[in-house]
Amino acid sequence: LVVPAMTVGLTADLSSPTGITQATGLVITGGNVTANSSAGDITLTNANVINNKTISLTGRNVSFNSTQNVTVGLNATGNADISTNVGASTAGAVSLGGGGGSAALPIRVGGTLQVRTNGSNVTQDDSSAVNVFGAVTINTGSTTTGNVTFNGPESSNKTSVRAGQWNVMGNNVTFRETTSVNLGTITVGNLLAESYTNDIIFTGPVTTTTTMNVRANKDDNSSFTGAISQTSAGSANVGTTSEFRSPGNSRGTVDMSGTNNLFAGQVTIVDGSRNLIVANSNITVRPANVTGGTLTVNTINSANNTITLNGNRGIDVVLNSIGPIVLSGNNNMRNLTLNTTSTSATSITQTGNLSVNGTLTLTSAGNSTINSISNGQSNMKVVLSNVTGAETTIYNGRDITLSGNSTGNVTVIAGTAASAQGGYAAPWKITLGDLNVAGLNATAANGNSTIAAGVVTPASSEGISGTITQASGSRLHVENTLDLATYNNDIVVANAGNSAGRVQLATGGIRTAAGVATAG
Repeated sequence: LVVPAMTVGLTADLSSPTGITQATGLVITGGNVTANSSAGDITLTNANVINNKTISLTGRNVSFNSTQNVTVGLNATGNADISTNVGASTAGAVSLGGGGGSAALPIRVGGTLQVRTNGSNVTQDDSSAVNVFGAVTINTGSTTTGNVTFNGPESSNKTSVRAGQWNVMGNNVTFRETTSVNLGTITVGNLLAESYTNDIIFTGPVTTTTTMNVRANKDDNSSFTGAISQTSAGSANVGTTSEFRSPGNSRGTVDMSGTNNLFAGQVTIVDGSRNLIVANSNITVRPANVTGGTLTVNTINSANNTITLNGNRGIDVVLNSIGPIVLSGNNNMRNLTLNTTSTSATSITQTGNLSVNGTLTLTSAGNSTINSISNGQSNMKVVLSNVTGAETTIYNGRDITLSGNSTGNVTVIAGTAASAQGGYAAPWKITLGDLNVAGLNATAANGNSTIAAGVVTPASSEGISGTITQASGSRLHVENTLDLATYNNDIVVANAGNSAGRVQLATGGIRTAAGVATAG
């Protein structure tokens, strides 16, 4: 059937078992159009003028062009192509589905679905399910105009959305899919991608000029996983902030380990049992309620790529940085591992507060300064793992246990936090384990000491400090000076096999802590 120029009053029904096309240069104008070809293709791709009307296409491969807003129903065994980009800018919005109830238009495509507009919106109607076995490609022509919205299971009718892959250019883009979400080539303003029962996978470059929010298995369905992952071709390039969320159980994981990820703003990780982020850029990361698992963050390639840990809670956090590491905000976690190959004087620094309930492990080729006097709402175990930086400084508001090895000088102060910083006066102590360092300066304070310009001043009204002792069976070697101090309490470092180039001990009052950095 070849369709001539048509002006449709209310509805035109077109039917041919072998296919339907349009005569060259002739267009359809006016009302609703239904086209049905049981075994053929439907090709109505002239500049048709169908404004705010409904087009229903049933056939093998189907395509339709309009210069105006259009509502579309699709039942194609092959591919489908809907375009309004032949019209004026923002004049051709596309609604996929409509009608409501039993009259809801289907969106069923056995192959691929392509939708193109000239800056106009593409929207799934709340009444119609979307089932596309192949890839869905949507192009509004711009990342600043033309929103793309598939609300599916969060729509008023809780309809399903299923697509083989998403490839999109648009402004504000939302995919809420019933099953797994496959993110292909995406270039958008803002992205919200959610799977209600399953995984999200990045299989192509996903770029946003502003925000990216990705959530797997939103319903926390125990029959499915809830992983966020990347293939070797997948990447995330985020213009501002991003959030990755998976279920807070053994099934939920975030594995963004591709080598081309770029993060311009803060990355927030929510829940998940195992979380891995790799950045080929600077990255600021915030573990939000990662209470049931681990978070690992790596920076690669450039020695200037810095990791900033920006507060909140996490069980086990591992930061592996080719550049510096910065601890900002209020960080509270069980175990924290900091590894940096930066050789700078600021390879590890602190601008916020830190509380590590388990073990703080340090590997650094440069200077490390963890020196906020507010650090520590719990005792801290510190392990120096082959530290080669010249100076390592660590403050904690409560007890410190120190072990490991460093080719540089090490300064530790226990009992730094006064009540104004969330601490309290008590005999805070230092315990030395197996330790091999160039120089050691250790002070046990009483919790209300002041530390300024390298001088530790205990508050005499708050009582004695704790002791400095060695763990049973441990051995201490200090190549140069061993400098230990308490406030009116014992220093007992007498295990067999200890050695030091020079020993300085003080048990009474104000003293200068050589090598202590100015308090942060």
